Amino acid sequence: MSSTESININSLHELQLQMPRIVPAVNANPGLALAAAANPLLALEQLGYKLSSPAQEEIERYARFGPDNLKRLAELETEFGKLLTTKTMPADPSEARALFEKSGYEPSDKSAANTKTTLKPAKNQSLTTSLTAIFASKVLAEEEEKKLLRELSAQHPGLPLLYQYRKIHRQRPAFATRSAFESILAGEKNTLVDQVEFSLSRHRDTTKKHSVD
Repeated sequence: MSSTESININSLHELQLQMPRIVPAVNANPGLALAAAANPLLALEQLGYKLSSPAQEEIERYARFGPDNLKRLAELETEFGKLLTTKTMPADPSEARALFEKSGYEPSDKSAANTKTTLKPAKNQSLTTSLTAIFASKVLAEEEEKKLLRELSAQHPGLPLLYQYRKIHRQRPAFATRSAFESILAGEKNTLVDQVEFSLSRHRDTTKKHSVD
C-alpha cells in the first residue's frame, strides 16, 4: 500500500477480508510487527487503514479478548445487570460501591431470602474490602482465589460475577498508548510488552511475552 493510499474499514468483517494484504505488510517490517503486538489498531493506521468509530470499538474488543472471552463477558454483564438492575458494569471500586449500596442485597439467611435490606455498617466495611480485592491488579494463586470467591458469594451473588469480569480484563490488558507504540516503532522501548496474537479470522487467540530490545 502506498503512503497516499488508504482503505476505509467499517466492520471487523471488512478488516478480515484485508488480512491477506495486512499480514505480509506487517511481517515485512520487524519494527512494525513488534509495535503491532502492543497496539494492532495503531499498526493498521500505520499501514493506511482508517477505521470508523464502531469498527474500531468492535475490532479492539475482538483483538483484545477473542470470541470466547467476549461471549463470557456478555454473559457476566447480563447476569450482573439482572442482579443489580444496571446496564453497565462499574469501572472502579467507588462506582461499584455506589451501585451495590443503591441496589441493596439479598441476605444470605434463607429465612429472609425475599427481603431486600440496606447494607449495614459492618457490611459496608466488608463491601469496601471485597471491592478492593476485586479491582486489585494482583494475580491470586488458585487456593487464594477459591477462598475469595467463597467470601464474595457469601456476601452478595453479584460480587463473584464482578470478580470474574474484572479478571478477564486483567488477563487481557488494554493496548499500548500512542506514545508507547511510537517508542516501540522507533526502537526506543526497552521493556516487556504483552503480545496479543490475535487472528481476525476465526482462530483462537493466545497471549505471549516478548522482550523489546
